[in-house]
Amino acid sequence: MVSYLGKMEVPSRVVDALISTGSNDILWVSDYGTWTEEEGGYSLYRAPSLSEWFKASCGALSRPELLEKLNLKGNYYDRVITAAGQARLTALEKAEEKIYDCEGRLLRSARKTLNWAR
Repeated sequence: MVSYLGKMEVPSRVVDALISTGSNDILWVSDYGTWTEEEGGYSLYRAPSLSEWFKASCGALSRPELLEKLNLKGNYYDRVITAAGQARLTALEKAEEKIYDCEGRLLRSARKTLNWAR
């Protein structure tokens, strides 16, 4: 099992937790986990190799930008966002949309190359 999970790029912290959890117990994990392996965290949202490929090809919002976007989004929903805050939120959302579009094109291109397209 450990070998398979390693091949699937499951973070070692998650594998260790799974192994140490009894068969009668439940371990809940978040798909987003914590920020990075370097910080002692993990993410199950994407395999690290896929994340690195996307980031190298399409860029990514930085952690401070992601946190800023979340904060501004909260202000938006609480109806306390300023005009400057709204402009910044719009800019961050457009940047994120551009990244997601790039990632989609990258995946479609890879699938086409591998004849996975249907």
